[in-house]
Amino acid sequence: MSATSKTALASSARAASTVAPDAELLASLHEEALILQRVIDDLQDLAAADAGTLRLHREPVRAARVVAFQNSPDLGGGEPSGTGCPHEG
Repeated sequence: MSATSKTALASSARAASTVAPDAELLASLHEEALILQRVIDDLQDLAAADAGTLRLHREPVRAARVVAFQNSPDLGGGEPSGTGCPHEG
């Protein structure tokens, strides 16, 4: 596990142990845990790729969905303006 992950985990653990938990704190800790899980999943994929054991699962996708995902706020792209596909189902 990377130093960044360990630091984030330690920070979250300290926050959880030093204050009385409320809904806002629990929501924040949950979001941090989800982010860390995505980082760990990505690191596992990178390690598998480096070891030559990464398996790709190819499947057809609609280009409009890929563009919409790429422009999603989760990826820092914000809301796309005028890039929507009216035929997207």
